[in-house]
Amino acid sequence: MKPQSFVKSLENFYVVKPLNPFKSRVKYMTSFKLAINPYRGCPYKCIYCYIYGYTRMSDIRYPASRKLFKRRLRRDIREYARLGLPKYPVYLSPSCEPLHPFLENRYGNTLYALRTLKEEGFPVIISTKNPSRLLREEYLEALDRKSTTIHISVPFLDNRFEPNASLPIGRIWAASKLVKEGLTVYIRVEPIIPSYGAIAGQSKMELKTIVKEARKAGVYDIISKCLLLSIGVSKVYPSFYKELKPYYLRHGYSDGTYYMLDYNTRIRLLMPLYKACRRNNVRLWTQINDLPFSETPSCNELESLTYFR
Repeated sequence: MKPQSFVKSLENFYVVKPLNPFKSRVKYMTSFKLAINPYRGCPYKCIYCYIYGYTRMSDIRYPASRKLFKRRLRRDIREYARLGLPKYPVYLSPSCEPLHPFLENRYGNTLYALRTLKEEGFPVIISTKNPSRLLREEYLEALDRKSTTIHISVPFLDNRFEPNASLPIGRIWAASKLVKEGLTVYIRVEPIIPSYGAIAGQSKMELKTIVKEARKAGVYDIISKCLLLSIGVSKVYPSFYKELKPYYLRHGYSDGTYYMLDYNTRIRLLMPLYKACRRNNVRLWTQINDLPFSETPSCNELESLTYFR
């Protein structure tokens, strides 16, 4: 099915959406993914978050359940089956933390979604900063070991840019337990943030340590990309945005509602992570095309990322 017709078929869906509704404008995405956001906004309020560019301030300040989420999810799944659409992987979730303790304790939307998607045979990709939640018995039972992939975000060794998230060491511990449960786990070391002015991005030693700890946890795949500096960040964390903007103007360019670093700068920032991965026999996946490494193939897995072997 062509991207245009696939996106059009989901226009009247409430919670099941294309992962990237602007697929025609984003060239690095060549494979289909569905997306479900169980909640509005995200309580973590990470300083660098890209969702500030398109999320209402009321949702940023007061995260909550999506309206009639469970009923509308069931309705979307029934309609999806009626249309005879392929069961593409479902991403939980690109615009909110799906396993935040307060929201999940109160509403249980993500657990409900996992059970529903398992019953209907959809592959699932979970992106989270709270992986320990998945170790609970009811969540483990809702995960299909053969078709579930867990992406755990560990971009730093501390919480300097993620003041409300769980501790990184706890996320890595949970990763090791999930691997032992037979689940496929990836560590997301993203975004890579440049050190500039008062902003302390990842040091080489910090990146080396994250890779070593991930490898000890039994994880063999790391996903990374450089920070897209969203103009929306200026609404929530203006000092962070103002501090980094000159760097992005000097080493990158504006692309709509965000600033993106140029090719050479991204390669330079990713190089310490790449070297650490090579030393630890870990694959590094990224969204940069035409990488300057002869051993680098491309593939259409993982949102069409390219990996360094």
